[in-house]
Amino acid sequence: SPQIVRVLPNSPAAAVGIKQADVLLSVGSRQISDYADAANAFFYLIPGQPVRVKLLRGVDQLEFTLTPAKPQEK
Repeated sequence: SPQIVRVLPNSPAAAVGIKQADVLLSVGSRQISDYADAANAFFYLIPGQPVRVKLLRGVDQLEFTLTPAKPQEK
């Protein structure tokens, strides 16, 4: 499963406590086994609609509810 390499400050992930080096296990009903799974799972999220995210931190499995934000305008 892919490891999180960066959590942007003030992002929905930072707000719920997701940390760098956490390992992504699932996003909603999608099991994550590689980077492509993760990219697909996040691509289909709907801004403002909460989703459950399961992570592995060391030996502990954690579950968060993440509410995706709309992409920032550049």
